Amino acid sequence: MLTSSGNRILDKAALAAVHAAHFPAATAEYAGRILTFEIWVKFLGMDEHE
Repeated sequence: MLTSSGNRILDKAALAAVHAAHFPAATAEYAGRILTFEIWVKFLGMDEHE
């Protein structure tokens, strides 16, 4: 985690969501390479919609 939300419970939930996610396999072009990604997690309140 690069930046904390400031809330330990939300930080843990964000990390758990990323660890539980299923990502597609890399194409042959990227097979065997180390890839780095940024994944942004946004928590919306009960009244917020996007």
